[in-house]
Amino acid sequence: MMRIGMYVHWAAVGGAEDMVIDEIKYANRDKFRYVFFTEIDSGWGPCLDEIQALGVEVVRREHRSDVFQTAYQDYGIELLHVYSCGDIQPGLRAALNAKIPVVDTQACVSYSAGYEENPTLVHPTYLCHKHHEHGGGGKPQFKVVVGGVDLARLVGRPSKEAAKQI
Repeated sequence: MMRIGMYVHWAAVGGAEDMVIDEIKYANRDKFRYVFFTEIDSGWGPCLDEIQALGVEVVRREHRSDVFQTAYQDYGIELLHVYSCGDIQPGLRAALNAKIPVVDTQACVSYSAGYEENPTLVHPTYLCHKHHEHGGGGKPQFKVVVGGVDLARLVGRPSKEAAKQI
């Protein structure tokens, strides 16, 4: 079973937390074990309750990379999934220091500073093509997350009601 750390800097209520919840909810939990990491100063919000309700431990630590690095080692994290705006926060810095591979998801037009610093460990992904083209420079090694719409079901002329359900 692969141990995946999910890191959101300053987690409370937001899009990154919702994406974490969706990833965990739809993952094959027989293959992946998740642990969610954030800074203790960010407080506690309903998204963290929802993450815990999915059976995922929420680990909050001081805003220091050495503290996160120890936590990743303690939990045996093999891959870290970071939701960032391109910058290197303590949780990402800790993964780089520990040589843990990172998937860095960019939700905006930004460039992954982690990739710039260590392109062998950091694998940037973007949530839309516009961000990939402008923020990521359209680099082929940067990936775009494919949305969850089943386009094959939209082929032809589905009724308005059927299209809404898709």
